Amino acid sequence: MNLIRLSVTKPVTVSMFSLIILLIGLFSIVKLPLELTPNVDFPKMSITTYWPDSSPEMVEAFVTSPIESAINTVSNIHKISSVSEQGQSMINIEFVRGTDMNFAAMNLNEKISLVREELPYGAFEPQISKYVPEAFQTSNFFSIRLTGNYTLQELRRIGLERIKPALMSIEGVTHVEVIGGKDRVIEILADQKKIKLYNITLSQIRTKLMQLGFRRSVGVIYHGKTRINLMVDTPLDNLSQIENAVLIKRGASIIRIKDVAQVRDTYGRPRNISRINGNPAIVVNVEREAGANIVEVVDRIKARIQELQTKLPHGLTMIIDNDQSVPIRDNLKRLGEKALFSIFVIFLVLYMFIRTMRAPIIILSTIFLSTMLTVTLFYIFNISLNLLTLAGLALGFGMLVDNAIVVVENVFRHQRLGQTIQDAAISGTQEVVMPIAASTMTTVVAFIPFLYLTGELRIYYLPFTMAVGFSLLSSLAVA
Repeated sequence: MNLIRLSVTKPVTVSMFSLIILLIGLFSIVKLPLELTPNVDFPKMSITTYWPDSSPEMVEAFVTSPIESAINTVSNIHKISSVSEQGQSMINIEFVRGTDMNFAAMNLNEKISLVREELPYGAFEPQISKYVPEAFQTSNFFSIRLTGNYTLQELRRIGLERIKPALMSIEGVTHVEVIGGKDRVIEILADQKKIKLYNITLSQIRTKLMQLGFRRSVGVIYHGKTRINLMVDTPLDNLSQIENAVLIKRGASIIRIKDVAQVRDTYGRPRNISRINGNPAIVVNVEREAGANIVEVVDRIKARIQELQTKLPHGLTMIIDNDQSVPIRDNLKRLGEKALFSIFVIFLVLYMFIRTMRAPIIILSTIFLSTMLTVTLFYIFNISLNLLTLAGLALGFGMLVDNAIVVVENVFRHQRLGQTIQDAAISGTQEVVMPIAASTMTTVVAFIPFLYLTGELRIYYLPFTMAVGFSLLSSLAVA
């Protein structure tokens, strides 16, 4: 009870503490990440590998089994399961809870790189992705469409050379993917008569290309002559390195690739086609850094888009296709409107029953201070503002108001009995502090079992539970 007496007899000290909580709370609000759903790493990953036109048995033998053997040595793996289908291998890895998933992804990528060259010809590169439950799956964070009266390869070139580097330099952006258009490929058109004449096989050509360090082709087309499509990651200044690559030496005779095949720098077939108002279009997807404020990152991206639009060739237009900050802004706007309405109703009801302006003002100030303290706890424990935490705040808001009303009304009652305002504040608060503490702690304890949930249920309820608990404890401390 000495704390109550100290709070009443030392108003300057209490005011300074309140000001500190207010400033830290405002700082925390600015720094807290804004998200639709909690940003949580689930201890699951999947590895997807495509091998077009291959049977499930072939996929199992030549894709799934080698990858499973390679990743078995990764630490903290709890269970591995796989599904081999027509043209596709899907391997699901479940890790021990508490595993650093970013480090686990690096380990998986390292192990897969060791067997990548052993995968069959025509198999796509294995893709590692983190597991996200269906309820938490959202569309891409931010995406734009680039369209205009240009060819697909021109659109893709502009997207890769100008738009992607500009967006990657933005703070909070971790990855930019350009989808659509035509990929640049190196075509090796082998002359069947010449390869038979020199007794050279397609495997020898493929092996030499792999030694040059280029990525493998996604397929082979046989039509009169044999064609090998070779995908490249970086542009080539010229094709002489491939053309002059030595396939075989027979005494003084040297057989090069250009002696048995034609090498062409061209574009492959588009994997998907998108159009806007009849014009070709490509999609640019943007991924944000984990924990970054969605609204702030989107504002930076939009500012950069406006800057890029003035520098793009005439006739090119960038259209925002998806913006995940829109529902967040709408939710925050509705929350603000409802909060203002609630404050007005609370003020009106308190004034009608207590018949004094001081009581509503005091109670509203405690509500504001409790909210700032709750937000500060969010920042300390690295909890973002999302739909679940906002729901927890809303649930704890009622108890927060109740505690303040009980204390203020009891203080006013003691004042009406003839006590001075200082004595009434001390005795009135001391009289109800234990019932309020017991009531609040009973509610807090009721949520403790949620802390021991496991699996996906923990992801749903933990942020919600912590939001309710922090708001109730803050209301108790301020009241």
